Formats: sequence, C-alpha cells, structure tokens
Amino acid sequence: REGKTCAFIDAEHALDPIYAKKLGVNIDELLVSQPDTGEQALEICDALARSGAVDVIV
Repeated sequence: REGKTCAFIDAEHALDPIYAKKLGVNIDELLVSQPDTGEQALEICDALARSGAVDVIV
C-alpha cells in the first residue's frame, strides 16, 4: 500500500495468494521465497536484510 518492497519467506510453503490478495497484498509485487530448510530461511533473510533491497521482510 505504501509502495514499499516486501519479501515473504514462506518456510512452511503455505502461502495462499488468493487469501493474501483479499487482505490487500499486492501479489504481483511480493517477493516470495520458499526455502527447504530453516537454515536456508535464515540465510535468505540475512541476505535480504544486508542487501537493503527490500523494505519489509515477513
């Protein structure tokens, strides 16, 4: 809504894009990662945070 870049780390592979869209999430602009392990999730989160390329990480 504010034009910020958001990354969603879907560690449980449970993202429901239809429901998210109903909640107001811009699915077309959402960066989604579905890591296979918790370690991968943390590595992705760390890399995104350090890069400064995203405004919000969920």
